[in-house]
Formats: sequence, structure tokens, C-alpha cells
Amino acid sequence: MAFRVAAAAEDFPKTASFALELEEARYLQERILAKAGGTMLACLIGADSQLNLSGFPWEYEGVARLPASVRNELDHARRFSAVMHGAALVYNALIAHAQQNEESMADFRDRLLEWTDEMVALRPELESWDVKEFWRRVRLQNNRIGRPTWAFIQTWIDMTVKGSVMVGDDISGRRRAADLGPRAIAERGAVRLLNKTAMEQWNGEAGNW
Repeated sequence: MAFRVAAAAEDFPKTASFALELEEARYLQERILAKAGGTMLACLIGADSQLNLSGFPWEYEGVARLPASVRNELDHARRFSAVMHGAALVYNALIAHAQQNEESMADFRDRLLEWTDEMVALRPELESWDVKEFWRRVRLQNNRIGRPTWAFIQTWIDMTVKGSVMVGDDISGRRRAADLGPRAIAERGAVRLLNKTAMEQWNGEAGNW
């Protein structure tokens, strides 16, 4: 199927949008279903009813109706997201401390304590998490994950499950949690801990969501 490229509007790109005509939408739907079948995206694209999405994919109200394989992947993603959020918080807390930013230090202290409570509540699920299956699924999508990245993530998961990164108010606890090396906490952003200019450009939320 071929589409004619329409002439640009006079005030382009101010009026540009991703709104599709019905024919275009159906074509895009067909291509997604053909190329990404069995994924959550394909399930959502193929839904007959209007979607009511949430902030995270595993919070989607229709998750129980998704195929078992998709639900399993979402479960891995949910646990991974919860665990690795702590690494981002630790990293930002270290930057705040290095800059002696009292307001940010207090903010990340509170957020780290909240994360600690969340991990305590999540402990049973983390202890039963099949991390080997998680990595198998990840490598099916990307088998070029570097050894340093894998080592950091795996060690962080292990530490979180064991409760050894349950950090408190003191910065030393956060530093112990980051002993694996600042580079691993954020592949590109962690150079801020070593680079003055990058530290000055920190916006307070590196790697957070």
C-alpha cells in the first residue's frame, strides 16, 4: 500500500501532529501486528475498545486479559524497575552530597527511605524472582549487554534481595551501596561524579522516573 505525501502546511511544523487518517491507522496497525505479534504493544493495538492506560505498563487495567507470556514479561519488568530505581536514587544522592546541596540531600534521603520501605514490602516477591529467566528474556531482545553492565545490575539485584542496600540517613550507607563504581549506576551520566562541568549541569533527577 502506498501513501501520497501531502504538501506541508504553511505554518509547518507548528501544526504537525501524529494524528492519523483511518486508512493510515489501519496500515500501521497491520504492520505492528505482523512485526511485533505476541507483544503487549500488539495486544493493545489489536484491542477493539478504547484504552485507558496508566503510568506503568503493568498497571494497565486490562493486564489480566493479556497472554501469559506478556504478563510474565511485565512481572519481570515491574520487579526490575522497582529494584533499579534505588540505584538511581543513590546516584543522585551522591551528587547532591558532593555539591553540598542541602535541599536535594534531604529530598533524596526521604526518597531513599521510602524506597527502602518498598523493598522490605516487596522482599517475598524479590526472593522468589527467577532472575535467570529475566536475563534469558532480556538477551533474547539484546544479546550485546556488556559484562560491566550485567555485573552491576546482577550485584545490585542480589544486594537488594539480601537487604544490604537498605540505606538510611547517613551518606556512608549510600556510598557503600554505590561501591560497585559510579560508572555502573548510570552508563553515561555517572561521569558527573568525576567531571566538574557535568556536575554543574546536573538537574537533580539523573536516571529517575
